[in-house]
Amino acid sequence: MSRFMRCLFVFHSINIIFCLSIALPAGYVDSSPASPLVERQRSRRGIQVLPGKCDGAQLLAAENAILDASYLATAGLNAASNFERPPFSYFFQNNVSTANFVAGILQRVVLSQQGKGYPIDVTCEDKYQHCHPETTSYAVNFIERSENPSLIVLCPLALSRRRNPIPCTANPGALSLGWLMLHTMVTTHSVSPPPLAIIETPSDRARSVQDALRSGKDTTRMADAYAHLGSWSWDLGLGGPPWDQKRICLGNFWRGQFDVEGFDATANYGPPSTK
Repeated sequence: MSRFMRCLFVFHSINIIFCLSIALPAGYVDSSPASPLVERQRSRRGIQVLPGKCDGAQLLAAENAILDASYLATAGLNAASNFERPPFSYFFQNNVSTANFVAGILQRVVLSQQGKGYPIDVTCEDKYQHCHPETTSYAVNFIERSENPSLIVLCPLALSRRRNPIPCTANPGALSLGWLMLHTMVTTHSVSPPPLAIIETPSDRARSVQDALRSGKDTTRMADAYAHLGSWSWDLGLGGPPWDQKRICLGNFWRGQFDVEGFDATANYGPPSTK
């Protein structure tokens, strides 16, 4: 390139820079990159407790709730793989399409605990003032979930619950901390999550789900059904390693060594499978 052409190139470059400095006001910041909110969602996935929103014992309970919900969901997945037999057939129609649908919802819960899927924030602060004496938790689901995480609020009533019981302890379906979190997480992972889902103190009986199933209702729309399936599957030893005790637990269950108030576990069904 000749000296004349180099000077001409530099002259045009200076003009371009000069024009841009006139067109753009002082302090201009290019807004084309994603907003901080969007960048935040790109940087993390899954469920997490919001920093500073749960203190001391509350923080421990919230973290245990997330972990225990994933345990119950995993147990429910194991039950869904043998959908023709109890405990899956206690709460859902025992066919392939239903089992696949239920497994899909439970898989989202497991992946969420692993830091995958839609972002979900958990807080112990009653941000929207829905924590009443009978309210265990509530979920706020934003329409544009790609930019706004769902929010789960754990109320004091939920945080006071105990963790999942040890398998084979004769109380399948107990309302544990994991049961409540799984119930709440299912509402955020459903196909069409409601904008606001308030979870009141549920009954610890599974009869309502069983009655709905017998009447022909679609229990895949009932969060109770998923929570009960996960809880029962866990209590009956279907949690997988290192909690795989299904042969012992299911045998004890069928011999009547579980106290299940208000639930007819044997009606219209054969014994649970130990496969």
